[in-house]
Amino acid sequence: MSVNARDPDGGRTTVIDPLRKSMAVTAELFDLALREMRLGNLDRARASFRQAREQVVREGWGGLLPSICVVGAALVSAEGDHRQAAVLVGVAHTAFLKSGQAPDPGEVVEIARVSEAAVNALGAQQFAAESARGRRAGPSSIVFEI
Repeated sequence: MSVNARDPDGGRTTVIDPLRKSMAVTAELFDLALREMRLGNLDRARASFRQAREQVVREGWGGLLPSICVVGAALVSAEGDHRQAAVLVGVAHTAFLKSGQAPDPGEVVEIARVSEAAVNALGAQQFAAESARGRRAGPSSIVFEI
């Protein structure tokens, strides 16, 4: 939540709620994980991902669960675990549905990349089966397997 306040000169200024700022910093850690992953720095990517995931779970920020799923899927895909990536694509789908959110454009692109790599590695039929398994499992049962 933001609040408006008057600055000393009588103008308005916006003060960001510390909780919202903390959530934004955590979301940036997910973005950092993706950037590190694209640069080939998988250890750094995983470290940023884990730090963000632990913060989300500790604080109970369910609204960021879909991000955990998308970034987790991208990471395991980059590491070559396309079966787990397909599962996490399904988990992400369920996480978005349960949260009432829609993926942002970057998440749509990431899901498409992961899905394409998984289909190429596993075949369309196995990708569909693994993704369906992820949809049934849901995010709370999977987030610590990443």
